[in-house]
Amino acid sequence: MDRLTAVEHYLYNLQPSKIVLGLENSIRLMDALGQPHEHSPVIHIAGTNGKGSVAAMIDSILRQSGMKVGLYTSPHLLEFNERIRINGAPISTQELEELVNEVRQATEAHKIEATFFEFTTAVAFLHMARQNTDLNVVEVGLGGRLDATNVCKALISIITSIGKDHVSYLGDDLKGIAFEKASIIKSKGTVLAHVEPDEIYEIIERFAQEQSACIKRSGRDFFCQSTSWNDKGQTVEFRNNSHAYSDLELPLMGSHQAGNAGLAIQACIDWAEQTKQELLENWVRNGLKNVSWPGRMEIVSEQPWVVLDCAHNTEGVKKLTQTLDDYYPDKKKWIIFGALNDKPYLEMVAHLRGWADQLILTQPDSDRSQCPHEIMDQSGENPEKPVQIIEKTAKALEILKNKASSDDIVCVTGSLYTVAEAKQYIDQLSKIHLPSMDSSDSSGSSVG
Repeated sequence: MDRLTAVEHYLYNLQPSKIVLGLENSIRLMDALGQPHEHSPVIHIAGTNGKGSVAAMIDSILRQSGMKVGLYTSPHLLEFNERIRINGAPISTQELEELVNEVRQATEAHKIEATFFEFTTAVAFLHMARQNTDLNVVEVGLGGRLDATNVCKALISIITSIGKDHVSYLGDDLKGIAFEKASIIKSKGTVLAHVEPDEIYEIIERFAQEQSACIKRSGRDFFCQSTSWNDKGQTVEFRNNSHAYSDLELPLMGSHQAGNAGLAIQACIDWAEQTKQELLENWVRNGLKNVSWPGRMEIVSEQPWVVLDCAHNTEGVKKLTQTLDDYYPDKKKWIIFGALNDKPYLEMVAHLRGWADQLILTQPDSDRSQCPHEIMDQSGENPEKPVQIIEKTAKALEILKNKASSDDIVCVTGSLYTVAEAKQYIDQLSKIHLPSMDSSDSSGSSVG
């Protein structure tokens, strides 16, 4: 067992499969560690979908300024280290190992039974404090009000969207979900919201007013929209009452990413105003142009086109299909779908089945994965839209890469686990097909 695997094994066995919503443990843990969450100002991001994309864009823009920016997101795609970054660089395994041991000692000394997420959030804040960051961009894990990240005193709070997810913890009432996410808003802070419909937005607005917070709404106080798009992403334009940017290159596909970009740009504008600094236009341009957020409408292969997208709820799947229709209206679409058992997999399958040319069900490599045969049984038969089962994601992708025509779309979705397996398979193929080095070349150049 290598060092990273050993650390992950320890973390994953902290109260296995248990999620405790509440701040008591996190507050005690922060006290025991010397309040690392108070070291630097925070931009705090909640929402059903889009949190990670917004976080990545803010991080990329503000790093252009020369600031040292901490980024904490979850879950990870391939390796745990991805969750905690300083100026884009993931925490090293050695740093992670040392901080995990330090937090473990604190939990034992103070008899704190921390969950996985409480523990890893403490590691993240401790790492960012030790690295002396100027600003931290922090993504909520689940909900907002009782999430472990909500111990921070956010300079700016962002709510990306309101939809149904984690219903066993948050319920399925959108008004209740909106309240949970609005609860990250801090007294006299700033909150940005990209939320529909009006009745849901009004819940967030009311909470902001109670906190004497300044609230700004996408589509009312600031605007961002796609102006053109292609296989490499899109061009967007942004405006508010003080700034206007046109022809911004964004290498993320989908009109919803234009909305996410609007939140990110407005957050950076508000950060500059609150800290009495100037936000240079080239920071915005270069930050968006260089943003990377793998597994979100990511093209990883051509002939056929292979697209990976981590849509894991009904809202996400609908955005996925809309994006594929916008970008590839005339191409045949094959969908490889694998979901977790706590997600609305029947709703997602019903939507995909009615839309895709061919739907293949797989089973992600997770203890929480939903059996594809049970999905088939529960969703019923439809002779006009037959569904195929290929249990291993990599095998399904291998078959479709050979079966689909060179101009077809093969999209892997339904879960981050499903996408991770597909990405690992594609990465392995890429390594196999790399040209070998010429042994006579002594110039020191390398492939890749």
